[in-house]
Amino acid sequence: MNNMPETRTRKSGDIDFRLSFFLNREGTDMNVLFTSCKKVRTSKYATNDVLYYEDTDPSGLYFLREGIVKLIKKGEAGNETTHSVVTADCYLGLCSMIRNKKHTATAVALEDALIDYIPKNEFFRLMARYPSTSHKILVVLCRLLDDAEDEIIALTDKSIKVRQ
Repeated sequence: MNNMPETRTRKSGDIDFRLSFFLNREGTDMNVLFTSCKKVRTSKYATNDVLYYEDTDPSGLYFLREGIVKLIKKGEAGNETTHSVVTADCYLGLCSMIRNKKHTATAVALEDALIDYIPKNEFFRLMARYPSTSHKILVVLCRLLDDAEDEIIALTDKSIKVRQ
């Protein structure tokens, strides 16, 4: 029996990655949040350092400047699966923080990384201060919700075709 964790590269279903992709593509200046925030903490993480653990409350937003981070989920049997590998210019923990839900994975540095961190309360204060950035995030989230709905419909259609 192989005890090595299963690995898949960053998948399109990873919501934080998709959100980062669309925010960057749409020109949403999330950097305004980081540059205008005096409470941003930039830290170096060594290989195998943990940013946050699965099933813990989000305390803030992470932005991966340099390096690679993997997101690991534990299965019911306790085995670990790497479900995403995230590279520079991606946000980590954004959806958990916005929804105020526990992290759905553990974030671990796969190689040395440079990461910015904004505390949760500061993030929401800045979102109120910059409504255009807040609006763009909402638009992107709605687009992702539409995409998810389309994927569900496509899966449902595929199931009907298979049944015929």
